[in-house]
Amino acid sequence: PCAIQFMQEHNWGEVGAGCHQLAVKTRRQLNALTGLEALCGEEGFYQMFSARLPGQTDLARLKARLYDEFRIEVPVIQWKSQKLIRISIQAYNSRSDADALIAALQTLLEL
Repeated sequence: PCAIQFMQEHNWGEVGAGCHQLAVKTRRQLNALTGLEALCGEEGFYQMFSARLPGQTDLARLKARLYDEFRIEVPVIQWKSQKLIRISIQAYNSRSDADALIAALQTLLEL
């Protein structure tokens, strides 16, 4: 009951919609950066999505450098033959957080 009340008091429907809009913009930027095709349409996710990374990406090195150099912690995985990054946009994330991730990836990915 307290969680439901909190969501009602803080207009959580609008918060979630804002998170989705930021996720859509961030995914578009990431796909433009890598030149890789999206895994699904924009209706296929809400606040969390996975995106392809270039095949030559060293995932362990990328994860370490994202954290060590940029203080960004984000899951990167290999699933079957695809290398992926999973991004989750929550109420506490801002456009500047997403921009920082894209800028870090632009620096670190070998494109």
